[in-house]
Amino acid sequence: MANPQHTDGGKNTKPVAGKSRRPSITLSTVDHLTIRQWAERRDAAPATLSGGDHGPHVRVLRFDFPGNVSEQLDPISWKRWLDAFDRHNLEFVYQEPAEEEPNNFFTLRRRVENR
Repeated sequence: MANPQHTDGGKNTKPVAGKSRRPSITLSTVDHLTIRQWAERRDAAPATLSGGDHGPHVRVLRFDFPGNVSEQLDPISWKRWLDAFDRHNLEFVYQEPAEEEPNNFFTLRRRVENR
């Protein structure tokens, strides 16, 4: 299984009201278990945009976070989400903050060899 890799040297910082500035660590992975655990710690469920499911192929991958009201999402199984993730040759880029409260930042990008 792939291990998460640093992508920015841990230089991302975000001020938090009432707390000192602490760096977030930006990581990337293609490991399915790491992605699932990241989402489950945030109570996020695998999803696609409404209308983004084209028969057997899922084209637009998202996570449905609790309280989401900004996008119309359709739930999909982890198997379908991860199959689409692999089929589109993506990597999962996410942040793990130094503070206790999780950060929901993530993006999906095409895998590049030797990154």
